[in-house]
Amino acid sequence: MFLQAFISGLSTGSVYALVALSIVIIFKASEVVNFGAGEIFMLGAYIGLLFYAYYGLSFLLVVTAFKEIQENREQVFEMIRFNEQEEVGKYLSKLTDVGPAHFLFS
Repeated sequence: MFLQAFISGLSTGSVYALVALSIVIIFKASEVVNFGAGEIFMLGAYIGLLFYAYYGLSFLLVVTAFKEIQENREQVFEMIRFNEQEEVGKYLSKLTDVGPAHFLFS
């Protein structure tokens, strides 16, 4: 029982540390707090779950395929974001962090 709680706490703490590290790295690089990467990642995870659960594709195939799709989609969003950031300035570029979330959830 103790070992199970220890491993569960260690894995949960590791996930929290990785999320915090990703937010800090993005903030230090662009001086803007950006939570859009998590939303984009979760969209791919839900689509992958759909293909795994409902269409019966193998788990390894789904993980490999959607990892590649996620990387390409993330690069496109970052390319759009940084191009807009150069044109509109520092303060208006903060709005571009909200753009992917609005696009995904509307």
